[in-house]
This record gives sequence, C-alpha cells and structure tokens, in this order.
Amino acid sequence: MATSKFSDLYPDVLPLLAADPSEPVMDRAIRRAAIEFCDLSRVWRVTPDAMTTVAGEGFYDLEPPAGAEVAHVVGVKVAGRLLPARTLMEVERTVANWRGTGEVQCFTQMDPEQIVLAPAPSESGLSLEIV
Repeated sequence: MATSKFSDLYPDVLPLLAADPSEPVMDRAIRRAAIEFCDLSRVWRVTPDAMTTVAGEGFYDLEPPAGAEVAHVVGVKVAGRLLPARTLMEVERTVANWRGTGEVQCFTQMDPEQIVLAPAPSESGLSLEIV
C-alpha cells in the first residue's frame, strides 16, 4: 500500500477552500476527513490477538494500535462460537442474570474500547476473539 504525506493532497484541497489556510489547518482537515472515511466505510479493520476469558469477568478492554481508536466491533467469538451483538437494553431484557456468570450468550458495548460478555463466563481460559 502506498503511503502519502498530507502535503501531497494540498493541490486537491486548495481549490475547494475560500481562503488560503496554513499547512497545519489543512493537515488537520485532511486527517479528520481520513478518519471520517475510515469510520463510515469501515475500510480499515484490525483483528487483535486473541485473549482468554477469566471466570466471573464480563468486561474486557480493547487495545487498538497506537494512534487508532475503536469505532466498531464487528464480532466476538468465545471458544470459537460467534456471539450475537446486543444493545444494553436488549441484554437487560433477554439475558437472565446477565450480571452473573454462566454460558456466554452475547456481547454488548457500553463504551467503544470495551466489550461486555453477558453473562460473564463461568470458566477461565476460553478463547476470546474480536473479529
């Protein structure tokens, strides 16, 4: 994949601007546009290394690469089984004792950089994959 500097894009950006902004302003605008493109198109994906579950622990932090932010978790597998994604409301309504332990039925997110398994796994050492 070819790498470009922001300054390589100045000729494309300048004709669209009413004023002649400084380079830092153009760099910031190009960076924001690239982030928005990646977020909306989901063209850039990262598959982190697998983790293992800890009995009774339902919250797992996601660690994106340096300089990146988590926009969306596409899927989660526990012990090779793909879990359905649910909103917190759906989890509260459909998963009995979701704050307890048992066989994991689904996952949700309360913030972008953490997943919540519902209920928390009852055993340690299960493979936990973000896909």
